[in-house]
Amino acid sequence: PDTDTSVQAADYTASALKVSAQVEWFEQNILIPGTLRQVPTDPLYTDQWHLNGNGGRDNIDVESAWNSGYDGSGVTIAIVDNGLQRVHTDFSNKYSAAASHDFRDNDDDPSPNTASDFHGTSVAGVAAADDNSTCGAGVAYNATVSGLRQDASWIDIINDSQILSWRVDLNDIY
Repeated sequence: PDTDTSVQAADYTASALKVSAQVEWFEQNILIPGTLRQVPTDPLYTDQWHLNGNGGRDNIDVESAWNSGYDGSGVTIAIVDNGLQRVHTDFSNKYSAAASHDFRDNDDDPSPNTASDFHGTSVAGVAAADDNSTCGAGVAYNATVSGLRQDASWIDIINDSQILSWRVDLNDIY
């Protein structure tokens, strides 16, 4: 929380940086309270994910891309979210530990802490799940996935910039 002292110190620092000939650009890092997404209550929510051009909210004609040979081969997709169940059967065989990191706990295991932190795993499934005859294939079903777990309760531009530049030698899409 801001106090009069911290606000005054921030204002003083910003003023000093503005007039310095050695500083070309700066940006104040401000923590903004985030909101965690809730599971939609729409009973037809599961019917709204369409990959084959049938209509719907998130409609794409992915079959045309697949028929042209675009299936995610050679691409690593970094899932930036609340965690990734790296042992999930839909993509455990193409999980990249080297490209993953947990920025919330500062370790190399991006697994969610609780069973309710499923969103990142769902996103990874939509992006790159193998067709296991249960929930179908992801858009880039031959892509590799990595997990970059973040703290969704705060939006922090410095932390987010670290996440979105993590292992750019390995991660192709964030």
